[in-house]
Amino acid sequence: MRLRTQYLAADGTEPQLDLGPIDSIDELLGEGAPRVGLKLSHVGADSIATVIKLAEVYQAPAALDLLLRRAEIDTAGAVAAPSMLIPREGGSVVSWTVAAGGRLLFLVSAPNGSMLLSSAEDPLADAHRLEIEEHFTRAEADGAN
Repeated sequence: MRLRTQYLAADGTEPQLDLGPIDSIDELLGEGAPRVGLKLSHVGADSIATVIKLAEVYQAPAALDLLLRRAEIDTAGAVAAPSMLIPREGGSVVSWTVAAGGRLLFLVSAPNGSMLLSSAEDPLADAHRLEIEEHFTRAEADGAN
């Protein structure tokens, strides 16, 4: 069998990806490779409820808006999804995967504030809990007018 995939490029051309002769998809991907539909993990209802509660308590949406603005990244169409819940003494930390301004970013929400990063070593902006609360209050007042 020869696996060949066709794509339609933006310029209208049809480049082909030719992966050469293979006997099976396992030969191409490897025997233990995950497949669509394979259960990779399980998140319990209690963890989901905790993340929802912490997003409210830490005002994660307001923090994300504030930090994107500070980093001068377009907030239009920004989306975030929780990626990790890390229990810590003094309060859990929630890590978020963020897509904004055509970039993949990370938001870390903690009891004392939040930080926006482009990688684990590259912080873009941060804010103390009180700054996030002030931003939330201003945004709420602006939305009411």
